[in-house]
Amino acid sequence: MFGDMIKDPNKYQFYDYSESEIDFEIVFIVGPSRSGKSSLGRLLGSLQHYFHVEENWLLLMLPAMCKEGLLSKDAFINMYRACISELVYDTLLMRTTSFRPTDHSYIYFMKSREEVDFSLKKLQSRADVNQYLESNEVTIVLNLPEINPFVDLLREVYPSAPIIHVIRNPYNIAEDVLEKKWFSDVSLLKPSNRCLLHKYKYNGCHYYIPHWVGKEQAQKFIKMSESERAYFYGVEQYYLTSQAIAMMNESPIFVYYEDLVKDPGGCLNALVPGFLEGIKTSELLDELSSRACDDSCSKHFPEVDEKIEVINKYIPHYKDRYCKKKDL
Repeated sequence: MFGDMIKDPNKYQFYDYSESEIDFEIVFIVGPSRSGKSSLGRLLGSLQHYFHVEENWLLLMLPAMCKEGLLSKDAFINMYRACISELVYDTLLMRTTSFRPTDHSYIYFMKSREEVDFSLKKLQSRADVNQYLESNEVTIVLNLPEINPFVDLLREVYPSAPIIHVIRNPYNIAEDVLEKKWFSDVSLLKPSNRCLLHKYKYNGCHYYIPHWVGKEQAQKFIKMSESERAYFYGVEQYYLTSQAIAMMNESPIFVYYEDLVKDPGGCLNALVPGFLEGIKTSELLDELSSRACDDSCSKHFPEVDEKIEVINKYIPHYKDRYCKKKDL
């Protein structure tokens, strides 16, 4: 049946809650990993009636599958809406809530114990959630890394939902990525995460290359040093973002990480004018404003020069902010 739905979405469909009386708003936060999306998501998630969802795996994979031709567009749209509708119930019923202090999505980063206790005690069923949605203006904040090349698909699913692009210095992204060793030779030969990959044979070895690296770039990516791969990641993500923005007839919403830590209250008010603070909002604003911010600029190797010129056309001031020379 599932295969039939993918081939012919008119044969089987998920019920579309967007056509029902259940009402909620969606906000997408997109950008590379380590760009500051979680920081912004937690801040928004601390507001009254806002709920932050971190990196839902299916919501990340479905757009990539659609772009690769593994899923028809109609089936993708139907599945994506159904997945988000189910996610709303799971989130408000706290079925997927993290109570692990080491997780980025740790609930007590965003909500107080009083707010969590209210949800646990008052929201016991779907009927309770429906009543809560009817009585309050609820917003679900979806933090989706590396989905920025597919924002045109997000717009087809939710035509009016805000899509916030988080922009950060690619040098700082590279530093964090290097620490995680995401693009080490070991990680490319035996990846530990379950993202969409393509297999590429080079020098007798099979490398598993992330889907955002074009097949024509796979060999060049393998030949790069680990530090070059990390920097290429940050630049390539924004290059793909620029290509997607170019296909959309709208003015994108940008939040620069450096601005977020310098004036978090101003950034928040620009996104949600007259926002209603939750119990943890003030604490999160203070935490963000206390962070050190590296404003240093970087440009490591000429392979990205042309891409930076394209990025600068669609992401204002990108080159001026980030692309002066600095060695790794």
